[in-house]
Amino acid sequence: MLKHPDHHLDDFEGNVLAKKFGAAIISLEHRYYGKSSPFKSSTTENLRYLSSKQALFDLAVFRQYYQNSLNAKLNRSDVENPWFVFGVSYSGALSAWFRLKFPHLTCGSLASSAVVLAVYNFTEFDKQIGVSAGPDCKATLQEITKLVENELFTDKKAVKALFGAAELKNDADFLYLLADAAVTAFQYGNPDILCTPLVEAKKGGKDLV
Repeated sequence: MLKHPDHHLDDFEGNVLAKKFGAAIISLEHRYYGKSSPFKSSTTENLRYLSSKQALFDLAVFRQYYQNSLNAKLNRSDVENPWFVFGVSYSGALSAWFRLKFPHLTCGSLASSAVVLAVYNFTEFDKQIGVSAGPDCKATLQEITKLVENELFTDKKAVKALFGAAELKNDADFLYLLADAAVTAFQYGNPDILCTPLVEAKKGGKDLV
């Protein structure tokens, strides 16, 4: 089993299937993520090799490398183990595309919540989050966003440190981190965990940032 890392391994449903069928699970880090960046800066020129197509070929190359290494370790040749790819969200799309692009390298794919039809400038998603949040929580989140944006102009190191992101240099990445963290509460059915304490803090006149 080959899993794209959009989902924490400890919570990965494939663990159950792997144990049942005696399979090994391998999780790869996507190029340009984590420690897998070939460049030190994210300039447009340096990002030219960041694409889903490149990621698919990375996976294909790794799959062959691992299979060959396994064969050498077990002192065998020309053996092809069955490979099954898993993915969630973006990695789910990669799993589906990998199966289509390299059908000879995998016996199947499970693509959960796969983003196979991406929509450019998908503002409807943000609007739905606002509806799901309700007027009070939406207003509070908007106020927090403005406060954070203002703090980035005055003392960006301090405001990033509040969220445990002091070493994150790119302001856009930091703002995305906050937005994505908030969205997760609604996307996975736990809005009260986020909204209740924030709305209560605002009504109580407490600092939101």
